[in-house]
Amino acid sequence: MITSAGTLAYTQLPSDPNDVLMTASLVLRDIGLGVVGIPTMAAAYHQLPHSAIPRATSATNVIQRVGASIGTALVAVILQQQINDQASGGASPEILTHAIAKTFRWTVGFAVLLLPLAMLLPRRRTGRAHPGPAATTPAPASRRPEHAVGTATTRTMAP
Repeated sequence: MITSAGTLAYTQLPSDPNDVLMTASLVLRDIGLGVVGIPTMAAAYHQLPHSAIPRATSATNVIQRVGASIGTALVAVILQQQINDQASGGASPEILTHAIAKTFRWTVGFAVLLLPLAMLLPRRRTGRAHPGPAATTPAPASRRPEHAVGTATTRTMAP
């Protein structure tokens, strides 16, 4: 919703847009994208076993790249169609600005259509017991198994 709110300024573009308003709108859009990005990634990995994380990382990376490419191509086609519809008598800055504004209306519409899917993301459980201070503080080095005298403990990293 924050990203869509930031996009609304672009749906109402005048022929000579205010740079400060457009910059503030971009900042709002970026805040919205940042707020949604991390929780979405966390939800993608939420219930995966440790051994599945590398494959999930590859899959989400591919999905993001392919999805972004398809989305960019779709918006470019919509923009070109808007320009073609508007510019029958020749192109002008006003016609291009109007075509861009109409294209951003499409992007807001896409975001609103995806909102129900966002509601399906796993939510943080309330009522979870929070670990006490003893559970969050690591044991002193002398008590950790890898530092015990006379033992040959080896630590390995999981792939």
